[in-house]
Amino acid sequence: MTGHGGDEFLKFQDNEELQSHDLADAVKQMKEKHRFKELLIMVDTCQAATLFSQLQSPGVLAIGSSMKGENSYSHHLDSDIGVSVVDRFTFHTLAFFEKLNMYSNASLNSLFNSYDPSMLLSTAYYRMDLYKRALNEVMERYIYF
Repeated sequence: MTGHGGDEFLKFQDNEELQSHDLADAVKQMKEKHRFKELLIMVDTCQAATLFSQLQSPGVLAIGSSMKGENSYSHHLDSDIGVSVVDRFTFHTLAFFEKLNMYSNASLNSLFNSYDPSMLLSTAYYRMDLYKRALNEVMERYIYF
């Protein structure tokens, strides 16, 4: 998910707002209805880590582009339309996956280790307390976007 973020909220297109308790409730309902066994949530906003504060459902791994009090920055400008079209965290995440091939054994641990704060201009965050498996056991070929 991406948009404008703040302390425990995400705003889509400056219109709709998702708060941390809304996300937690949606995930809880999905878990209760057996819609997932394991769930990866990725958020690229300012203060992204705060959106995960209310999560309580087991099997959830949450990744955010920035910590509380941090901004998440755009990567580059599309001169044809005059605005930024991708943020740094999303750009570097996609670049990581594009470098892999179908025989790669890269894990989520590899992805997390690829996040360089000097490139992101923020601190990537991951919440693992609800997730049982070690990050090096989760292979990229099993992650579906």
